[in-house]
Amino acid sequence: MQSEYVDNSQFNALLSLTGKIEAVRSQMLWRATRADMQRYLNFAEKQKWNKKWKLMRRKTVTRFATGKNPKKIKYKRPREYCVKPTSQYYPKPHSSEGKIELR
Repeated sequence: MQSEYVDNSQFNALLSLTGKIEAVRSQMLWRATRADMQRYLNFAEKQKWNKKWKLMRRKTVTRFATGKNPKKIKYKRPREYCVKPTSQYYPKPHSSEGKIELR
């Protein structure tokens, strides 16, 4: 989202909304006292999606608007894609065998 398409005050309001919703979902006991309100606002600030998952502001608002929660990307390759240790490696003709180190 470029600056011409977004109002910064609305952008920041959406970010704070993500934190306040997450703080309410935490099911902590809140009373109507000044100390609890300060504790709630501090907790909501920590629960903002851009701080909680270390996302950029643009990605955070986009994910909040689309309704898809951020997930960590799995970088681990599935086992079925790995080569079996019993299979032999037969390089194709004119391949990079000998040019790079093979395991």
